Amino acid sequence: MLRKVKTTDMPQLDSVLHILLCLMILLLLFAISYQDIGSRQISNQYVIALFVLGLASLTVEPEIGIADRLAACFVVSGPLLVLALNRPNSIGGGDIKLMAAAGFLLGLLRVCLAAAIGILLAAVYAVGLIVIRKASLEEHFAFGPALCVGIALAYCFGDTIIIWLM
Repeated sequence: MLRKVKTTDMPQLDSVLHILLCLMILLLLFAISYQDIGSRQISNQYVIALFVLGLASLTVEPEIGIADRLAACFVVSGPLLVLALNRPNSIGGGDIKLMAAAGFLLGLLRVCLAAAIGILLAAVYAVGLIVIRKASLEEHFAFGPALCVGIALAYCFGDTIIIWLM
């Protein structure tokens, strides 16, 4: 016997779109990490794709306003740019552009969380390499994968983590 389907039994369109958007973001972040590990570069196409997904997120996360998103584009990428200009070969341009696009996707609080997670992961990784003597203080490694993990965690669980931290 067929049961009558109530509208409450059907997933809402915005939640389905949010899940699809989340999957696309996670796949893109994986591709960015994979490329950065292999070549220590992040393609502009990937950064543009992340920005486009940020535009798409306006439909499922309208509570994050345009002004918040635009400010978030610069709050992390700005200091990274200053660091890159003052210490050549410290931060790559792809990392800076990645965090600008992530800022538009995440908004102000969550991009700060993403950067904090990424920097913490990169520091733990670097210290681990130094401790096991596989790297020295002068060696470079891909920073993008750590940032991508931070972006993924901030996108999927950012609000919960921020509430927990406060």
